[in-house]
Amino acid sequence: ITQSAVGPSHIALLREDGRVCRVPYYIATERLDLSKSDTKPKPSKLEKLDRTSTTARSGTVVMESPIVLVSDAL
Repeated sequence: ITQSAVGPSHIALLREDGRVCRVPYYIATERLDLSKSDTKPKPSKLEKLDRTSTTARSGTVVMESPIVLVSDAL
């Protein structure tokens, strides 16, 4: 995967071979706990850059999120 974009109801992935994958998703808002706050420290700019370069090399994106959206099977 060379690029990705997230919209309100779909994720678009541009593959290295030029093909595009469009994956629908739905956020179950009734299952979200909005009373919790994120207590983790925010990453520094250097950590963000390091994560971005690792993502570009491996083609795999790991997100800390309550939503699991993409697998390598695409």
